[in-house]
Amino acid sequence: MKLVARQPAPDFNAQDAYGKPVSLAALRGQKVWLAFYRTAGCPVCNVRFHEVEKESAYLKSKGVVALAVYMSQAPNLRKYLADQPVYPTVLPDPEGRLYKLYDTESSVGKLMSGLLFHGGLGQMNKGKKLPFNGATDVGPKTLIGAEFLIDEAGQVATAYYGKYSGDFLPLADVKAFAAR
Repeated sequence: MKLVARQPAPDFNAQDAYGKPVSLAALRGQKVWLAFYRTAGCPVCNVRFHEVEKESAYLKSKGVVALAVYMSQAPNLRKYLADQPVYPTVLPDPEGRLYKLYDTESSVGKLMSGLLFHGGLGQMNKGKKLPFNGATDVGPKTLIGAEFLIDEAGQVATAYYGKYSGDFLPLADVKAFAAR
């Protein structure tokens, strides 16, 4: 069942790409931006990741913790990150456990809609020009992104499910959440 605003965010325990434990419950008292991407080798997700990095100073200054979930193996994510410090904590979820917990979806129709009608091909070309550091795209092509803003009490403030492949929560909404 899709999540909605004002409901508790489903708790989870995971490990980041470097094996460090991450728990949503441990982040209570902080604002959390939880984003679900496809894979480390996805060019459209690569564009979004770089957009997020450009906003990192502002979001960090507002105390927002960013978690980026990928349906990729940890070694592939470490390749993608090239051991460089990045703003989001990157979580591998190759089995899709967190994707199921947050009820993300796969859709051929939404994939095609994004590619054909919403600039997906241009985003793919743009993303291929950004650093991938040898990461490969080995996950499902039809996975549609979702993003959640979680308040200090652990409640979902915003649940955003992509309407098509490459549809992300507007960064202006994330910044407005951070400014609260």
